[in-house]
Amino acid sequence: QFFGDKYGDTVRVVRAGELGGRNIHVVQLESAGLPPALVSLDAETGDVLQTQQTMWTAEAGAAVALQVATTYSDYREVGGMRVPHRYITSNDMAGRTMFQVERVEVGVTLAPDTFDLPPSRVALLRASVPRPEARAR
Repeated sequence: QFFGDKYGDTVRVVRAGELGGRNIHVVQLESAGLPPALVSLDAETGDVLQTQQTMWTAEAGAAVALQVATTYSDYREVGGMRVPHRYITSNDMAGRTMFQVERVEVGVTLAPDTFDLPPSRVALLRASVPRPEARAR
């Protein structure tokens, strides 16, 4: 099992190829009700080099499919894991955004409510999720 149940209902190798001079395996992840995602893996290290997926956004009250590509680089060993320290995300709506990771800590204890959202944000998120009938447009 490559990614396991955590990343999708179906995982299959689509093709082998090359990306940025590196040999890759392209894997398609599928999960019920969601568009498939493509993941390009370095054939030697197993590092994720790129992901391509469809995200949904609202535009003028309608759900719009947005193709998003993210490249990962500058892998470093942290706590026994290889972690990318640079991400570049690109899409037609926002252009390119680069994230540079300065520090990664492992074994950090967080309060149980660290990632809890206030009720007003939860309501906003629920209201922004595209309904199936809006996706058909």
